[in-house]
Formats: sequence, structure tokens, C-alpha cells
Amino acid sequence: MKWLLCLALTGSVLFSVVSMASQTADTDTILVGRLSQKELASRYSWFEDGKQKYQPDDSTVKALLPYTPQLQFVVVMGTWCSDSRKHVPPFYRLMGALHIPEERINLIGVDREKQSSVDLSQLNIEYVPTFIVFYKGKELGRIIENPRISLEADLLQLLQNPPASHKFKN
Repeated sequence: MKWLLCLALTGSVLFSVVSMASQTADTDTILVGRLSQKELASRYSWFEDGKQKYQPDDSTVKALLPYTPQLQFVVVMGTWCSDSRKHVPPFYRLMGALHIPEERINLIGVDREKQSSVDLSQLNIEYVPTFIVFYKGKELGRIIENPRISLEADLLQLLQNPPASHKFKN
């Protein structure tokens, strides 16, 4: 009888270890193609954690608000990439503060070779994450890998001081 109980306990422990391995293995899954905030949140704990911890600067958010109706983004990220894990969740927190709907954010996942099921050849992606900022339908600039100051400060700087070839009136 003890032998049967020992076998049952061993099987139970083994099942628990296998279950935990399958749960953690999903965090290592590399997602490619069009992604959504909801998909990242449901698969990766780092997404919600990073989003909740980030507090955008209120004064910078207020300064950005007049620009938001004309903003769109393409975000190219790797779920495997530490910089993407660090900056994409705060980006979505900032988008929430700016009331920018997800329909104006095109989130694309790439593998380690920067390949995706979405054709990225026209975007010239070398590093991830790459946040491509569109204002009034034209590419204004990019935040690549890490913001210089913060996502919101870099975005405001792009909008207030666009490259010479991209001058816009608000």
C-alpha cells in the first residue's frame, strides 16, 4: 500500500512539474506578425507588470494631448527582446494616458532575425523595439531601442522639433 501511495505522490509531483514547465515555456514563445496589447497581456506577465509600473509625466502628457488626434504608430518589437519587454508596456500605458485607440497602433512582432509574417522591407528595421511615429499621415520620426529621455519626452520633442524635412503646423 505504501508503494502505491508513493507512486501516486511521485506522479502528482511529476504532473505539477510538467504543468509548470508548460506554463513557463509560453513566456519563451516568440510571437511574429500582427499583435495586440490583449495578446501580449494574456501571454506574458512582464507586459502587465511593466505597464502598471510606468507613470508617464503628467505635464508632458498634457503637452502631447493637442497632437493626439493626428498621431499613429507602427511598433516593431521582439517578445524575446529585453528592450522590447522594457519599453513596449510603458508605451501602451502612455497611449492610454493620451487616449489613443489601439486601432491607431500597428504592433508587429519579429523573430531574432527581425523577420515577420508581415512585410517589413519598406520599414528598414534594424533594432527593436522601433516606435515609428506618424503625424498627419506622414512618418515624423522614430524612437529606436531606448528613448533618450522617456517615451513621452522623446515623442514631444519629435512633434515640437521635427526633422527639417518633416515640418508640420499643428
